[in-house]
Amino acid sequence: MHRIYCIAIFALLGVSAVAADFQSGQAARAVLGQNSFSAREQSLTPTALAISNGRLYAADVSHRVLTFDTTQIPAAKDVAVAHPGTSCAVCGYAPIATVPQAVFPGIASVSTFGKTVIIADAGAHRVLIWRDSSLPRANKGPDVILGRANTEAGSISA
Repeated sequence: MHRIYCIAIFALLGVSAVAADFQSGQAARAVLGQNSFSAREQSLTPTALAISNGRLYAADVSHRVLTFDTTQIPAAKDVAVAHPGTSCAVCGYAPIATVPQAVFPGIASVSTFGKTVIIADAGAHRVLIWRDSSLPRANKGPDVILGRANTEAGSISA
């Protein structure tokens, strides 16, 4: 099951990073969440993926959304080298943003439109909207919460 998620990430990165260079059957350029293609570490187990404006958004089972800059993924002939100080000591890639709160008590869906990121959080009966994901405040939480603002409330917050 974990391999399927990795394959999905590779397919998205291969097609979106440099679509003109992508060929069917081409090997993946990078792996996120583990140090090699054959490793079994699971530091990232995505449940939903979206890509927009050079960013990969991955909702995972650890109740978070990670944002990766796809321009930092190595090109076809580049060698992947772990960057010092990254948050993923295993794979060497650091997300450029992580919402520092438990956003998802269950499986979520991620969608993007321009700089807007929308997350359907079915487990908490709400939709989270970041109007401009490129701003530093996007790391602090959503701009709009439709549905339950927290686990106690049942109102709409905007």
